[in-house]
Amino acid sequence: MPLGEEVADDLAKGKSSSEGETSPFFFAKSLDKESFNSYIIVEQLNNYLNMKKVDLEFEGSDCTCIHEDVVKAIAQLMPLDESLMDLADLFKNFCDFTRVKILCALLKAESVGNKKGEMCVSDISVLLGMTKSSISHQLRILKQSNLVTYRKVGNIAYYSLADNHVNTIFTQGMNHVLEEE
Repeated sequence: MPLGEEVADDLAKGKSSSEGETSPFFFAKSLDKESFNSYIIVEQLNNYLNMKKVDLEFEGSDCTCIHEDVVKAIAQLMPLDESLMDLADLFKNFCDFTRVKILCALLKAESVGNKKGEMCVSDISVLLGMTKSSISHQLRILKQSNLVTYRKVGNIAYYSLADNHVNTIFTQGMNHVLEEE
C-alpha cells in the first residue's frame, strides 16, 4: 500500500485525525485518494527539505559527527575564513600558465647570477614569446597579489619575486609536480 494510503482510507471512512483542524490532514479530507497520496508525498518531501535546511543552518552540515573530539580540536586550530579566502586568492594566481611562467623566469633569474633576481618587462616578453602588453598585464596581477615587486630605472621597470615565501611556494609546487612524474 503506498505511503499515506492508510490515512486516506481512514479519512474516507470518516475516522477523524487526532490532530485539529489546523493539521494538513484536515485539509486533505476533501481530496480524492490519488490527490491525497500526491499531497502526502509533497508534504513529506517538504518536511525532509525543511529538516535539511535546519541541519545546514544549525551545524553547517547535513552529516552526523562521528569523531566529535577530533572535530572540536581541529575547529579550534582552523584559521579565520578571511585568511583562508586570502590563501585561495593567492593560489588562484598559480592557475594561470603565463603567470606561472613569469614566476619561474624570475626565480631562475636569481640562479643565473642576477643578484636581485630581476628582469625587465621587455626581457620577460622576449623569453616567453609574448607581447609586452600581455606580460605587463600579468605582472600587474602578480604585483597586486604581492607575489612580485618592482623598481623603476628611468622608463624601465625591473620585476623580481616579492620575497622568499614566493620562491618556497613555487619550488615546493615544482618538487611536487616532478615527484609525480
